[in-house]
Amino acid sequence: MGTARPTAEMQTPEQHRERLHEIVKSARTVMLLSHGADHEISGRPMALIRTDDDTTMYLVSPIDSQEILEIDRECRVSISIQVNDAFAMFDGEARISQDRGLIDELWNDTWSAWFDGKDDPAIAIHEHQVGGEPRLNRTALA
Repeated sequence: MGTARPTAEMQTPEQHRERLHEIVKSARTVMLLSHGADHEISGRPMALIRTDDDTTMYLVSPIDSQEILEIDRECRVSISIQVNDAFAMFDGEARISQDRGLIDELWNDTWSAWFDGKDDPAIAIHEHQVGGEPRLNRTALA
């Protein structure tokens, strides 16, 4: 029998952050929630490209996509993640980058389905900086 994880009430802040990072690192798809037209919430599933140790998340889109237009209008976004029965929600700011060095670093050949190679000028990387306190469901903390 394995050792049970501490409940939310028993976790230290460091244990909470570690569990949260485990959830994010194991995710492959996230739901990006941004502000659409007339301030409506607009949600779309997106592939999670990379997560840094500080939980900065990276996504990719064409520069002329709707989500890029929405982020240009309002950089405050939320990202929802589900891994098995664990859910997490993050609020933060998105920054759009077309930095060639970052694109080279993150490039994956599967992106060729959407882009004309690594040098396509339409590639835009979203960098999502987590702000505030992430929300987790009880199962995620168990």
